[in-house]
Amino acid sequence: MEQQQHGLLEVGSEADLAAGQQPTRHSRSITSGVLTVACLAAIGCVIFVCREQQRGPRPSPIAAQSSDAFVELTLLENPAKNLSSKSVHKNCSWGQGNCNATRCCNNPGMQCYQQNSFYAQCRESCTPGPDPTHWDGLDWDCKVLGARAAGSSKCSAAGEDCSQSTCCLEANTRCFKKGPGWAACKTECWPWAPDTSDSDEHFWTCDKLGSLAPGASPWVAELCSADGEDCRTTRCCKSPGKQCYTQSDDWADCRSECSPGKDPARSWEPAWGCEELGTRTPAGGAPPPAKVASWVPEKCAWDATDCKGSRCCIGMNKQCFAKNDDYATCLESCQPGRHPEDNNETWSCAQLSPRSKGLAIKGTPSLWCWSLFQPDSYEMGIMQNQLKQGIGIFDCDGFVTLSTSEPTYIGKTPDSIKVTSLHVSDGGDHYVCRRYRRECGALH
Repeated sequence: MEQQQHGLLEVGSEADLAAGQQPTRHSRSITSGVLTVACLAAIGCVIFVCREQQRGPRPSPIAAQSSDAFVELTLLENPAKNLSSKSVHKNCSWGQGNCNATRCCNNPGMQCYQQNSFYAQCRESCTPGPDPTHWDGLDWDCKVLGARAAGSSKCSAAGEDCSQSTCCLEANTRCFKKGPGWAACKTECWPWAPDTSDSDEHFWTCDKLGSLAPGASPWVAELCSADGEDCRTTRCCKSPGKQCYTQSDDWADCRSECSPGKDPARSWEPAWGCEELGTRTPAGGAPPPAKVASWVPEKCAWDATDCKGSRCCIGMNKQCFAKNDDYATCLESCQPGRHPEDNNETWSCAQLSPRSKGLAIKGTPSLWCWSLFQPDSYEMGIMQNQLKQGIGIFDCDGFVTLSTSEPTYIGKTPDSIKVTSLHVSDGGDHYVCRRYRRECGALH
């Protein structure tokens, strides 16, 4: 019997890999029978050849070739790699690789389209003319090369799970993983912290799935047409989100949208044909959401409280900074080193959360509203009507009602919160300034 040493890699956990720990190599002895097995070390495989005397070859799930007399079984050194390769073709192109020679794509649903005789790319679709997302401004002739790959290549919109598509529709967004079974397209992601616009307070791993959805390439600003210019020749637009539309054989313009026929506001002009020339320039991408979820006031940390567990802050322009492994709090800024206001103790100032943008639960920007009224006048009816409908100051993220009378029950908000006025004496606006830390001048 012969023995051969094979190297095996053992990984402790994903955390070990994230920490940069290299896989451990172990030795393992594999005994093979010399009478039935020939080891071909140069290609890392073992081939069994057996002759069938009486019967034909029996079906085998790992049979590579078969004939009336022989069954050949090939075991690759990496079986998992062999199994995954069944769904792809070794000679086809991946991602944005040049498919001019391969004429086929491995990514599901992709088709190889030609730009010119020197370059082709796997894409979901292709429009003749320049493509503002491509790295050069050369025209695409969009000649189809080969067959479309099986499957779907539809990318995900905002708010959809992108864990399967691993790509995003909106420019300058990327698919980030939250945890098993969910990922979303976002412009930014803070690892091991919650997203305050998300439906719950669970942390995100922020693993990047796929590449950044492309925006407009730098050449667009130089070569494409500005608003109000004839774009028949360039067939592309400088302005984000604009498309070149034809009006007639003599004019085309960059617009966000186009309705065929006469423009009612410019009746003297010829009718618009609205044929699209080239590809729409991607929009700049939406900013990160400023509105926060309803769980934020309860789960996130207020000033002077520990944010190490929640890793999120309430307030404007606050961020969770760590003092040490045991304590963190929400601050506008933090300098590593000794802090005189904390008995000269040392702070690491490690950033544990994204920066907060205010408690904008109902809309953005965040609004805090107040009203001074008289409960024993017609103003009480106005306040009660606004409260019932959730309008006026009651549509703000936070509110308070004030009067010179004794505290008076007004009613309930649409979400059943009881509202009672606060008593203030003459000069109540100054009380508001002191109580709620507002600039007095802003209340007059």
